Amino acid sequence: MKVIDLFAGIGSLSLGFQNAGFEVVAAIDNWEAALSIYQENFNHDALL
Repeated sequence: MKVIDLFAGIGSLSLGFQNAGFEVVAAIDNWEAALSIYQENFNHDALL
């Protein structure tokens, strides 16, 4: 199953989804500093 992480922050929920077998296809947040960390930890799109 595919998911999108809204209000992604640094990616804790995305990591949980990924560990549970879901495919995270994108993440969205409005905090630029958190998204820069998110992008270092994941390969899918992270949108501001």
